[in-house]
Amino acid sequence: SNGEAGNEEDSTGEDAPLGKKPSVPDLVEIISSQDGAPGRLMVRVDALRDGKAFAAYVAVKSIAVSDFGLTIIWFLSQLGILAVALTAWWQRPGDEVIRVFCMMCAASIVAFVGGFHWWVIVANPLLNLPFIVCACLLPPTTLHFFCRFPRNNVIVSQGGRLAMGLLYGPPLVSALLIAATYWAGWALMSTEPGEITVIQRISALLSGLLGSGSLLFNASVVAGKLLYILRLLVYLGILVSSIYFGVTVLTLANSLGRTQSPVERRQTSGILIASLLSTLPIAYTLYLAFYEKESFALGQAQWPMFIASGMFMAAYAWGMLKHRLILADETLFRGRQYFMMSGVVTVLTAIALAAGALTTRTYSLPLDASIPLHLSSFLVLVLAIGFLLWVRDRVQAIVDQRFFSEKYQIDRTLRQLNQASGYLADPSALAEVTLVTCRDVMDASTAAMYVRDPRGTLRLIGADDYSDVPTSLPVSRIADAGEGEIVVRRIPAASRELQSPVQELMVELHCELLCFLRSDTGTDGIIVVGRKVNGAPYSPEDIAFLQATGQMTVLALHSSRANQNLSRLNSELKVKVDRIAEQQRQLAVLRAELTSLQQAAGTEPLPETDSGFDRGDIRGNSGRIHSVLEMARKAASSNLTVLVRGESGTGKELLARVVHRNSDRAERPMVSVNCAALAPSLLESELFGHVRGAFTGATSDKEGRFQAADGGTLFLDEIGDISLETQVKLLRVLQERCFEPVGSGRTVDVDVRVIAATHRNLEEMIASGEFREDLYYRLNVISVTLPALRERREDLIELVFYFLNRGIRKTGKTIRQIEPDALAALEQHRWPGNIRELENAIERAIVLADGDSITLKDLPGEISADLPPQALILSDAAADMPQWAEDLASPADAPEAVPARPISESSINEKQQLIAALEATGGNKARAARSLNLPRSTFYSRLKKHGLG
Repeated sequence: SNGEAGNEEDSTGEDAPLGKKPSVPDLVEIISSQDGAPGRLMVRVDALRDGKAFAAYVAVKSIAVSDFGLTIIWFLSQLGILAVALTAWWQRPGDEVIRVFCMMCAASIVAFVGGFHWWVIVANPLLNLPFIVCACLLPPTTLHFFCRFPRNNVIVSQGGRLAMGLLYGPPLVSALLIAATYWAGWALMSTEPGEITVIQRISALLSGLLGSGSLLFNASVVAGKLLYILRLLVYLGILVSSIYFGVTVLTLANSLGRTQSPVERRQTSGILIASLLSTLPIAYTLYLAFYEKESFALGQAQWPMFIASGMFMAAYAWGMLKHRLILADETLFRGRQYFMMSGVVTVLTAIALAAGALTTRTYSLPLDASIPLHLSSFLVLVLAIGFLLWVRDRVQAIVDQRFFSEKYQIDRTLRQLNQASGYLADPSALAEVTLVTCRDVMDASTAAMYVRDPRGTLRLIGADDYSDVPTSLPVSRIADAGEGEIVVRRIPAASRELQSPVQELMVELHCELLCFLRSDTGTDGIIVVGRKVNGAPYSPEDIAFLQATGQMTVLALHSSRANQNLSRLNSELKVKVDRIAEQQRQLAVLRAELTSLQQAAGTEPLPETDSGFDRGDIRGNSGRIHSVLEMARKAASSNLTVLVRGESGTGKELLARVVHRNSDRAERPMVSVNCAALAPSLLESELFGHVRGAFTGATSDKEGRFQAADGGTLFLDEIGDISLETQVKLLRVLQERCFEPVGSGRTVDVDVRVIAATHRNLEEMIASGEFREDLYYRLNVISVTLPALRERREDLIELVFYFLNRGIRKTGKTIRQIEPDALAALEQHRWPGNIRELENAIERAIVLADGDSITLKDLPGEISADLPPQALILSDAAADMPQWAEDLASPADAPEAVPARPISESSINEKQQLIAALEATGGNKARAARSLNLPRSTFYSRLKKHGLG
């Protein structure tokens, strides 16, 4: 009978009145007369031609598999990219760039698949509405991604919510209008004649608003107007998308110009090239949509859009595989395995449920079956679904267990906690590592850590993103917690009276989890974790991870306390060493004072060694100075030339005199010449002498220094400052032991031992041509280097009292002592001028001293300025416990140390100052000593002196 319907007038395509109900259905099947041949489907089509409505039946062509080939290839490739992006987002849920990239990939899948086959889904709202929304949101999502990648653009960094509103506002409005117009038109076209529905009433209202002349319902007219509006909206949406695409290309180019990182440039350049190449197929697609509508409707835009999307897909894939796009150098292979296996389990479960539903529908019981049979069928279905879900949960549990370390990043967590072992002496650093680990793995918004101090109070030692967390908590707040509970969840209660103290504490701290750090000695502390960033509840795996982290933190805290005890013992040992060193220092001071007194009384023995070596005015007993004197003793036994080197003010001339006094020339004169103080012409005359009339002003003969030192020693100070001409003549004297006076041709033979001294680097002068190399080797036969004063600080006290005694004899003043702070300043100074600077400073202090003591104000300003506010007399690095340990051991309400005036030995209220310092620091002796600028050993001795220790 259906075959006869093809002979009706409607099937020929000729005009037929639309108001008359057709004699055949809208969709008919024509069965072939040949056995085995497939039939044909015919569909009734209503159309307008020249303003006249007509109906016709056309054959429905089946969709070939080849038409979906390109779509399947593109879909599977894009799905792989989306899977990698979702894996990265799964591991870093707080990464905004990855989240936007996932949104862009998801929207592109729906938009491009719908765009490839829009004529297939046009009549199905369940498929077309998602396509409309994703097609409108794809351009702003793409632009949003490239505003954040590779670096934040000015649009998102400064615009904030307003920029996001302007970015997503027009596409969302466009999608809403297109979807509403399409849905209204589809609803009108699907309404049966004579049916009165809400849609008809809305359509009748729209008919009046659109100018149909009346509010009477006319579905055909309203549908036609809606289709016209829909076409305009689609054109507008295409125009908006084109503008967004152009802005995206410009943003990519701007990002490529701004970035300096080579990796980011390679990532951006590949995508920019794909964007530029895809403009050609996109432009061709727009040309078909606006000017070749029939070709566009028949699918000729499929290939251009496939090429354009394929270029982007290739750029993303190449960036991910080659340049680590989005992944940020993280290895996500096993994470992708977990994600894919979880997806496979979900898909298999869905397939099994769908197959079960299809089987139930196929083999469903008739309606007139008995009630027990229906109940039996229902129970079998419930058991089957329950068993299937149970199997699914077991398989998913196996997958979770297999990939637990990847999902919860156990390896990275253990590495971070292992890194924290380097901070065993600082619980605050340990807390920081622990809290960052909890936030990264559990995705917690806030975290804090408390540790019990020796007084039984929970002290805050670390807070991550907590703004109003209290700094201390009484242990009684957690006293009611059960011994078996490690992690406590926050449980809402109807009223505060029904809550336990632990739950009340969690409400006050705005936390979701509280982990107890328990050991054999009790509760050592707690870890407080806020709610998740995404607002989801914590899973059992999260709680298990927090328990494991808490146990490792307990071990680390015990190690920290053991390290703290070792530090305390080490500090006590340093205190004792400090006391011994101070006693040795006091002995050195007493020995120096005794030497000064002996010198003042004229009973000081000669400064010589057991072997009879005369040290002259050289003072000090350090190893460096003994080595210098030993070298001088050996040099004195010969007549070789000696080169004395050292900084200015180290006593080079004194050492030259020591060499001369201990040599066999001691009975002959030692003549000194400061080469730097004379001009080159005068220096030559000074060294070699001159005859009358040799130059202007030479009115008589003059004997030179070489001739004056005949048989003795000639000391040439600052030998590095003589001219090259004088160096030549000096070299001849050293080689031949003879010279000619200036202006004379007579040769004078001399027997002179030369000792030269310089503070300059002769090797560098030779390299620059300022000093002759042959003269250097003639002078540098025996080389002695004097150490700077800062390199022989153990001799400082002896030198101070030596110069003090000599200054007293010069001035006639009575100086009995040097105040401790003044002596500390002398020890702290670096002495760039060496011994000469020290001698001048002591002589100045003697003159400026008002009483019988030298104080800090009597010293030069550059010396007193070197004394730090809390300088120790010996070493400010000794005997102090770590600051964090003192703060942790002190009560929370203990007042801070109040800076007090340094104590003077002559102060009559010394005891009151000691008591005030102890009260200000809550009895902490170390901090009290620091506030008084005293070493702890001195502070303790004064406490015992006044009976306060």
